[in-house]
Amino acid sequence: NKNSNDVKWARKGKTYSATVLSTTTDNILVQLSTGEQADLPVGHLTDFPSLEQPLLLLALGSSIPKVLVLSKRQKKIVVTSKPSLLGWMESNPDKKQITDFEVGNLVPGYIKDFQNY
Repeated sequence: NKNSNDVKWARKGKTYSATVLSTTTDNILVQLSTGEQADLPVGHLTDFPSLEQPLLLLALGSSIPKVLVLSKRQKKIVVTSKPSLLGWMESNPDKKQITDFEVGNLVPGYIKDFQNY
């Protein structure tokens, strides 16, 4: 029985389609194609932070064609829809855990802020 309290179906590192259930200022609650609910943090909506707030206007019931499961802890699943992460994971299927990486590997990222030290 696949229900929202059971996180054994979605697998970390795999992609699924999702449907928007609700939104807050910093998160979108989605239902994965597995039937499970997952959190899509605003910072994982897009590669471009300036587009995050407009994307929060996604209508309830809107479909997100592809999200990637980043983590599963207890009964919580966190996903991303960042195109750079989705593309990188598809082209590097062998990189699933921190131990799969080596010094010198290139991975997608962005500068979120500058700090004076």
